[in-house]
Amino acid sequence: MHHLRIVCLSYRKGSMKRLFYLLIVGVLVSCGYGNRQKVLMKADSLLEEHPDSAYHVLKDSFNQTKEFNQHDRMAYLLTYAEAMNKAYIPMDTIKFMDNVLAYYNCHGNYNEKMATNYMMGCVFRDKGNSPEALRYFNIAVSNADTLSHSCDYALLSRVYGQMASLYMEQRYPSKEFDAWRKGRKYAYIGKDTLSAIQYLEKSSNVYLLKGDYNSYMSVVDSAINEYSRHGYSQYAAACQIHKVHFYLHKGNIEGAKKSLKIFKERSGLFNTDGTILSGHELYYYYEGTVQEKSGNIEAALRCFYKLLSFNMDIQNVENAYKGLMESYALIGKSDSLVKYSKLYAQTNDSANILKSAEEIIRMQSLFNYSESQQNLMERTKESRNLWLALFVFFVMVLFLSYFILVRFKNRKKEVERLKNGYEQTLIQLRKSETELGEIQNNSENFKKQKQEEIESLQRRLSTYKENFRIQDWANEQNILHHAIVEHLRKLSGRGVVMSSSEWDDLEKTIRKLMEEFYSKMETYKLQLTDQEFKVCILIRLKFSSTDISNLLGISQQRVTNIKSNINVKLFHQKGSRSLNANISRL
Repeated sequence: MHHLRIVCLSYRKGSMKRLFYLLIVGVLVSCGYGNRQKVLMKADSLLEEHPDSAYHVLKDSFNQTKEFNQHDRMAYLLTYAEAMNKAYIPMDTIKFMDNVLAYYNCHGNYNEKMATNYMMGCVFRDKGNSPEALRYFNIAVSNADTLSHSCDYALLSRVYGQMASLYMEQRYPSKEFDAWRKGRKYAYIGKDTLSAIQYLEKSSNVYLLKGDYNSYMSVVDSAINEYSRHGYSQYAAACQIHKVHFYLHKGNIEGAKKSLKIFKERSGLFNTDGTILSGHELYYYYEGTVQEKSGNIEAALRCFYKLLSFNMDIQNVENAYKGLMESYALIGKSDSLVKYSKLYAQTNDSANILKSAEEIIRMQSLFNYSESQQNLMERTKESRNLWLALFVFFVMVLFLSYFILVRFKNRKKEVERLKNGYEQTLIQLRKSETELGEIQNNSENFKKQKQEEIESLQRRLSTYKENFRIQDWANEQNILHHAIVEHLRKLSGRGVVMSSSEWDDLEKTIRKLMEEFYSKMETYKLQLTDQEFKVCILIRLKFSSTDISNLLGISQQRVTNIKSNINVKLFHQKGSRSLNANISRL
């Protein structure tokens, strides 16, 4: 699906202070530069509707700001950065944002801090550094004072929109959906209805990524209805392209035709010469595919050749070659079929290489990105209540920890007592056996006495052994019903992949409560992959193959293959059936 860069709203919306800044600048420059006030006010008036014009106005007067004091120059530079961002001008070469950020972090109000951190995030976004961009977007969110009537909710919604876009690029659907949801919430509060509906439309990508076409279509229909209800008819028509994708997937050609017709006639995405606007070239592939499925091969060929002309995007080229190959196959034109089959294969290979490189970068970004930096909290009454709840929770954890510690110490003493009793009884038993051997020739009464004594000691020894079995069983139950284990069973039941922090909690618990087992597993760690190590731990905790598949986000077949590999590596046994028993014996 198309990725559209989220355009930010200026933090000045609803901010009289920003207007005050510009007025100050105008007064200051009027003494030395005559028309400066007009220039700045003109740029401000153009920023929302014509950001490219605002950018050029500001750029032309950039050198004149050397005479400004620090306060006014920072306000000017922030406006300049906003204009660049709104005009889709890459911000990766900006050098002044470090100074602007440092100034407003010390002297700015909540909205100004949010705006500057947002702009810094946009700089890193354009540099391709998603982790740093997300870090600054999170800081921007943390500076939003949603308790204040002056909070720039429109800007806050744009921050979440940018975060959602980055999560979409990094294929992080749960985070992406949450960011779209929050962006939509604050867009409505900020009276930015159009952005709120756009976020709803974009959130459909999450369901498409999961392969849930019914939910995908439901969200698309809701977005179309919202666009229409609020008078955004062109946006509603443009949204029909999602329905084309759905109908082609379902084999509903008539439905695809109908949606394409609405898209073409009402979206406003076509130039006067009939060509589609840049960024929407995928239309020609859909149109060509519909024509091909309808038997209109000549029309289909024209669409695919048209798509081929947009050769700056390898995806366009790949789709065009695919369409041409399939069309020529239908009409039996073997020479063209061979030609475009080869070109499609070559382009597909190139696209796969590019996708692989992108995947490596994405995975590196996910690895580098710290979850802790995503959890910055909003400055709201809700967040204050949350902090209070966290404090209470912390106290409860301390109390519970103390209780568990005391219980652990008592249990340790009990185990020690049982151990000592066992050893003493064993010594007495050996002594009695020795004495019995020495007095074999004594009277029957004495022999009988010693035999009774031995039987008594054996019964006592059996009692101790039974206590050990009960204790082991109790320990096993405590582990299997531990809070983190129960939590993971619930996650599995919902088909949710466990997070790295949840795995860390589980590993710490196993290391503490199953010390002997964990020590043995650590000796095998060099022989196992990280995924194989996790599977061993989950098997010991009685998780099923289905549970393991859900928690690790892998197929059940993959789980079976991993289990077979472990069984060979650790126990020199083929297959996976005996692995569970082997692990339980560790």
